Parts: sequence; C-alpha cells; structure tokens
Amino acid sequence: MEIEILCFQCPFCWRLYRRVREVLDEQEIRVKIQHKTDIRTVFRFLPRVPVMRVNGKIVYRGKRLPSKKKIFMMLRQAVKSMPKELQDDVIREEG
Repeated sequence: MEIEILCFQCPFCWRLYRRVREVLDEQEIRVKIQHKTDIRTVFRFLPRVPVMRVNGKIVYRGKRLPSKKKIFMMLRQAVKSMPKELQDDVIREEG
C-alpha cells in the first residue's frame, strides 16, 4: 500500500501528513508514505488541497483535517480492498 499526501508546504498540509504518520505508527501499519509538493502535480487538485491518495485513489480532499479515527477508517477500508496476501504485508500480525 502506498499513501501520498499532495499539497503545498503550508502548516495545514504538514499537520495532515503528521496525523497520518501518527495513525500508521500507532496501528503499526507498515506502508510507504510520501509528501508530494511538486507544483505541477498539486495544481491538478486545486482548489481542494491537501489530497490524500491511497494506492492512487483519492480518499480525502479539502481543508477540514480528518480525525485520527477517520484516517484509520479510510486506511482500513483501503486495506480491505486489497488482495488478502497483500493485506498480511500491511497489517501487523496479532499474537
């Protein structure tokens, strides 16, 4: 699974990035996360930035910062849509 935060380097964008990183760390989810600030890429999504994409699909967009719970639910939904063998690589094993 790959997560991308697409935005400019404003404080709000960094808060979203940090909040997603906190959720990943707290839930021990092992994924690649990128903070993309390339102006050509970000301009495609104006005026509703930042954008969070999971596996290339937009799951969040806009200025209202989602709660950690909401971020976790978005990530969990993305994992559930993945093939079972890939799910095991993302989510820590219990026990």
